[in-house]
Amino acid sequence: MSRARPVLFILLSVFAVAAAYSASASAHEIIIEGKSIRKGEVVAAEGSSIGPTSFEVEGEISSCNKSTSVDEFEHGGVSRSTTTSTECSSSTGCTISEPVVSKAKVELVIFKEKLGVKVTPESEYFTTVTLAGCGHAGEWKVYGSQTNELPEAEVEKVEHETVATPAGSSLKVTGPEGPFAGYLESRTTTKLTSGKKWHST
Repeated sequence: MSRARPVLFILLSVFAVAAAYSASASAHEIIIEGKSIRKGEVVAAEGSSIGPTSFEVEGEISSCNKSTSVDEFEHGGVSRSTTTSTECSSSTGCTISEPVVSKAKVELVIFKEKLGVKVTPESEYFTTVTLAGCGHAGEWKVYGSQTNELPEAEVEKVEHETVATPAGSSLKVTGPEGPFAGYLESRTTTKLTSGKKWHST
């Protein structure tokens, strides 16, 4: 019997979209028009995907065409993000229950010798995805971490891009079988709801 090959989409897109520029208080900061976020202050941000986000497990791929996030930046770079993804499909013909909602914590790190962002689950798992109508039917949980590239993170501007590639994936998927390794690919943008310019250091 062949191994089950669950295919599903997480965030983060992950998300993929998740909170592009949160930071560790000990090393990094988010600067908004020249000022760091104050203690007790919560700065609202929002993200959206650029094109589809894909998630590969055991050589099979699922994708979601639309992902948006609601993000909160706080003093010291603490950030939390809730991502909602829709218009999802899989290469196996599975039906993916929508919307796919994931919750994440985000931290600015050094990745490939540049500023990058590490995304981890807010609790034990990013999300639980339900598949139906195929040999992989059931509930699948996504956990682990994803580290993304942040092009021009240190440039002050209104909107910043996040790039997720398999090189940054330390994701796992478990359900009726598994766990299996998962690999994410996406491009997203994040902006402050105030429309102000910002950057990371």
